[in-house]
Amino acid sequence: MEDRLKALWSETLDRAETDIQSDSDFFDMGGDSLDAIKLAGLANKSGVELHAQTIFSSPMFSDMLQQTKSSKGRNPPASEETRSQPGLNLKASLDVINICLGQCAISNYLLEDIYPCTPFQRETMRDVQEQGTWMFQSVFEIGPGAVKRAKNSFELLRQRNASLRTRIVQYGSDLYQVVTKDKLEWNETHEDLELFKVRDISNRMCYGDALCRFAIVHDGESKYIVWTKVAQDYIKPSAADPSTGPSYLRQIHQGPCL
Repeated sequence: MEDRLKALWSETLDRAETDIQSDSDFFDMGGDSLDAIKLAGLANKSGVELHAQTIFSSPMFSDMLQQTKSSKGRNPPASEETRSQPGLNLKASLDVINICLGQCAISNYLLEDIYPCTPFQRETMRDVQEQGTWMFQSVFEIGPGAVKRAKNSFELLRQRNASLRTRIVQYGSDLYQVVTKDKLEWNETHEDLELFKVRDISNRMCYGDALCRFAIVHDGESKYIVWTKVAQDYIKPSAADPSTGPSYLRQIHQGPCL
């Protein structure tokens, strides 16, 4: 079974089988949620019982191998519980992707990845929607003639950090983190800064919404960037994106000047 699973990984990720070790991580090796669906489909066709949800929950090769079985000669009836759980078969996984695309209102080519939410994240998102808690704002004053450079800095920051392109989607009783590849959309307004902050923070983030939004506020002669976001400790970083709030600020100051 180990050789069969390595062959499936190799075909899915377009990597040599010798690259795949017992501690190899499917997603660290370049796989994403769409590749997980592809791997589950290839496994099913080759007589290997491997559910997409297993790939998400056990991405390390050795862990995945322990949960992989041969399906040849085995066709037991599925229980009602198994049929009702999303992510346990290829069709359900495709349904998850379609729900994510629909709630985020994005095309398939703008989907980068999907992660299951932890119980803590599910409760936090419910608090965000129902009570508006866990939302924070950062304000940056922009120097004269520096609006374009400031926008470039934040657009580059968002491009480099997947957690700044993350949304939360609801599928039945489950929640998923959806990482997108869409461009930053700016809200530009002319009004009192403090009034805008109050109005903006009261606009709660719902399922499918970006968990970070950015605005340019022209308040008299002064100009500001207002960054409204769900607490970043809530959002699951990827292995290649270990950033936290303070490091975001360092990246901003290391990039184009505000």
